[in-house]
Amino acid sequence: MTPLQPEGCSRLLLTHREAAGLLAVSERTLWKLRHNGEMPFVRIGRCVRYRPSSLKNWVREQEQVVGEPRPLLPTSAALNDDARKCQDTDVGQTARLD
Repeated sequence: MTPLQPEGCSRLLLTHREAAGLLAVSERTLWKLRHNGEMPFVRIGRCVRYRPSSLKNWVREQEQVVGEPRPLLPTSAALNDDARKCQDTDVGQTARLD
C-alpha cells in the first residue's frame, strides 16, 4: 500500500503494459488504438497512462450483438450533398478583409 492509495482501493492509473495485459492485446495493438484516437488515455508529462474505468467503458462500447449491424459511415454521395448545400449558401457572401 502506498501513502496515496488507501487500503482496498484499486490503482488509479495503469501503465501501457498493464493496460495491454488487462485488455489481453499486444502492446503494439494498444499503441495503434491510442494513436488512431480510439483508446482513451492520460498523459502526465511524457508518460502515458490508462484509467481502468475508461478501459472498461471502452470495452463495453466495442461489444457487438450477433445480427446487429454496425453503424454505417456517411456515403460519399451524402457528403457531396452536404458540401453542395454549403456552397449554395456561401455564394455571394464573401467578406472583404481590408
